[in-house]
Amino acid sequence: MERELEQGELDNVRLELLEPEHHETYCKIGEQAYRDHYLHLWPEQNPSPYIRTSFTTESIARESWEE
Repeated sequence: MERELEQGELDNVRLELLEPEHHETYCKIGEQAYRDHYLHLWPEQNPSPYIRTSFTTESIARESWEE
């Protein structure tokens, strides 16, 4: 999939609900991607407040429950 994304060959994208067994993986990927791309936006380059509210299994479970 990475090759297709890099070469712009990805024609079909499918969105799926995030199942509880994937919450931890989602959080790890989300935190790393956020740090890689948005770190410069935070004072002292510390995005911890946002990560604590957005990329924890508890926050994902809470958001899933609210919907």
